[in-house]
This record gives sequence, structure tokens and C-alpha cells, in this order.
Amino acid sequence: MSEQIKNDNLNVKKRMMFSAEDDYYYFAYNTIIFLQTLGFTSEKKRLQEWSKLNYLIPFLSNHALFSILASNKELDSTASPIDRNHLKETYLKSRLRLNWAMSLFYALQQKGIISISKNETRKSFDVWLCIENLPAEFSSSELFRMERDHSEQIKSMFSYIRTMKTDSLLDELFRKRGVHIWED
Repeated sequence: MSEQIKNDNLNVKKRMMFSAEDDYYYFAYNTIIFLQTLGFTSEKKRLQEWSKLNYLIPFLSNHALFSILASNKELDSTASPIDRNHLKETYLKSRLRLNWAMSLFYALQQKGIISISKNETRKSFDVWLCIENLPAEFSSSELFRMERDHSEQIKSMFSYIRTMKTDSLLDELFRKRGVHIWED
């Protein structure tokens, strides 16, 4: 079977298994994949400011949205009007989902899947994956290969993602592409 057909079949399977917009499980899986792929697996290697995940996860799980990010990063220019609308919608949904995501992270912490610590300096919470509590099969699943690939590419686009401030990430994802956001 060709690689493209295989990828299409996996994407169809995910659409049947998850409601990508507001599915706790899908968001949790993507969070785990991002933390694992980028090596945020100990307190020393923690992701500072958990809220960045809320804005990044949609880019991991949606290839069309990720393509907007990748193409405009190379061009370092404002996105097209259609792309700006897509980015604006993504920002708004992510912003509205902040409380929802924090509840999910708290539940994942209670299950021992992630750890969260208060960052007094940034007045936020940092997060890392408790890799020892994940089943071994989780990392080898082909189902989330696209999300892993997108995670790696995000790391190459933003090499300092671990310590990057949320506001700087919002600049990179939205403001520089012509999207006005609530923090403005």
C-alpha cells in the first residue's frame, strides 16, 4: 500500500475515533505526544508555561493549519485573508479552551501522566510528561505519526519553545501573520 493511502487511512480512522475540536482524549493524546517527542520528560526539562500547549495542539493535529504555519514561517510574511481567518478561528477556540485545558491537565496530573509545577517567576505553571507511567506501545503507535512529525517541525521552527513565553509564541503563530488577538 502506498504511503499516501496509508496516511489517508490513518486520518480517516482518527476522524472516526475522535472529535478533533473538543475531544478531551484527542487533546490529551496530542499533549502527551508533543511533550514526549520534544523531550519534556522531567522537571529539569519541563515546558515552561503550560498555556502554550493550548495554542500549539491545533497545529499538531491539523495538517492544513500546520501548512499555514510552515509556509508563512519560511516567507516571514502576513498570511493570506483565507489563512488569516483560519488562524483567527484557531486562536479564538484555543483562547476559549484555556479553562477546559487546565482541567484536563489537572486530571492527567492526578493519573500520574504529567506533572505540573508552579512557576513563580512567570506566574504560570510548567508541565512535563511522566514517561515511566506511559505504556510502551504508546510511543510506537503509527496512529499519531503526523502529530509527531509536526511536533518535530515545530521544535525546529522554534528552537527555544521550552522557555519561550506564551506572548512570544502568540506573536509567532498569530500576530506576525496579521491576526489581531485579545491580548492586543
